[in-house]
Amino acid sequence: MGATPKDGPSAGVSLFTALVSSALNRPAAPDLAMTGEITTLGEVITIGGVREKLTACKNHNISRVVLPLSNKKNVKKLPDEFKRGFTIYYVKNISQLYEIAFPKDEFNQTASAAADTENLEFHEHLRSIGVEIDEFEDDRFHKDVIEGEKFQEANDIE
Repeated sequence: MGATPKDGPSAGVSLFTALVSSALNRPAAPDLAMTGEITTLGEVITIGGVREKLTACKNHNISRVVLPLSNKKNVKKLPDEFKRGFTIYYVKNISQLYEIAFPKDEFNQTASAAADTENLEFHEHLRSIGVEIDEFEDDRFHKDVIEGEKFQEANDIE
């Protein structure tokens, strides 16, 4: 017999975000992956399998990731080549998570020309509330190889 194993505790931050999104009738920020266990006091605590979870993000072209602050040491151990293209937000509690998942309208995350300025202001705000952010250099692989692939429009075989 023994103890009942707990399955999926690292989905706590995702479940929190989904419930808040439903309650507020407001979608969470796009292009954002998250993982972390939540305590009954609202703290976001360490999870396992960071490399595997980041690999899944890379495979699905997701660049912004929320992780527990206590997992920063796991990310530091990963090769620089692997971390390219990621912006990782390290949170300690659900208040910080809320600010990332549901940014205020003034920090609207868009793909416009002004996005860089808005992103700087957004990151400055997050740092002011204690969120640690790692921004890694661009990963052009997906854009150059996958999106840049040329397909032949017509069939030359007759």
